Amino acid sequence: MQLVKTTWSPGLPEFFQQHPCSLLITSMREGAILLIQPCAKTGIEVSSYALPGAGGVTEHRGRLCISGSNGYYSFLTHDLGREVLHQVKTKIYYGLIQPHELHSNNKTIWVGNTGFNCIAEVNENSSFKPFWHPPFIDPEQSLGDRCHLNGFAICPQTQKPEYATVFCRTNKQRGWREEAINEGCVYEISTNTVICQGLIRPHSPRIYENKLFILESGTGKLIAIDRQSHNREVIHETKGFVRGLHLCGETAIIGVSAFRETFHNLPNADPDTKASLIFVNLSSGTEIARLCFEELISEFFSVTVLPHKAGSPVRHAFDVGTGHVVSIGQETPQTVEDLLH
Repeated sequence: MQLVKTTWSPGLPEFFQQHPCSLLITSMREGAILLIQPCAKTGIEVSSYALPGAGGVTEHRGRLCISGSNGYYSFLTHDLGREVLHQVKTKIYYGLIQPHELHSNNKTIWVGNTGFNCIAEVNENSSFKPFWHPPFIDPEQSLGDRCHLNGFAICPQTQKPEYATVFCRTNKQRGWREEAINEGCVYEISTNTVICQGLIRPHSPRIYENKLFILESGTGKLIAIDRQSHNREVIHETKGFVRGLHLCGETAIIGVSAFRETFHNLPNADPDTKASLIFVNLSSGTEIARLCFEELISEFFSVTVLPHKAGSPVRHAFDVGTGHVVSIGQETPQTVEDLLH
């Protein structure tokens, strides 16, 4: 674990007062998970844990699961009173498939399988089982990132994947890098139709209060799409490549990645952009808080809220397979060093 230097606006402590929680952030580029939580001494504490390829986050059958570079990690959660410890228990391998988002309905867990251009079911009998390919992808020739399918959202009614984001519609390997940047779109999976197009690098689809929210990463926009009429509304726009979205009450929490050279042709590219989390009021569209990273972290993939128990402020912590923490039967986990003394 490593503490990360950050700065924040006055609105951030207010957010944590109104929403007792910790924030779990993943960064594929840095291979890390980050915990952001209120701290009595410093106001806000940000800690980083190494996890190669850290991407999508979900809860599956009562366990927190985080996608890594070639499989997902399943964590035991130990309630220690004023601390909640998440300890790696198992890793389920699906191979080098360029995994992105991870979602579950507690019966099935799905992964955004970018390397095979599909949403895939993770099972025990194979690396993965394709659930849905975009209609322009030939399932028999789907190897290689063609359209950069990256994100998907679960329908609350059917409890199955219902919306997916792609950068373009091509069946050519690495074709998305050659297409115009504004060929991104959102697919409605149940009808196999496009409901929103002309997007620049769409990511992070989320269903919330019967609307579909997405991030148009290349323009810095948070967009709400009516699920019936498919009309779209821009809620907020900011500088930087936006990716990673969580909706909490009246607040959208959005990851803003720092500038890198591959962003140079995007409309909102800004070399001065710092990696940040921004907090946006959904009703007014205004930014109410910001957390800026001064070191170590340059990009984000996912944002997840870890709620605290009512009336009981707690800290979250991770053991990501170091072997220093052991749990025996139903006993409280201890470090190996404690057991040896």
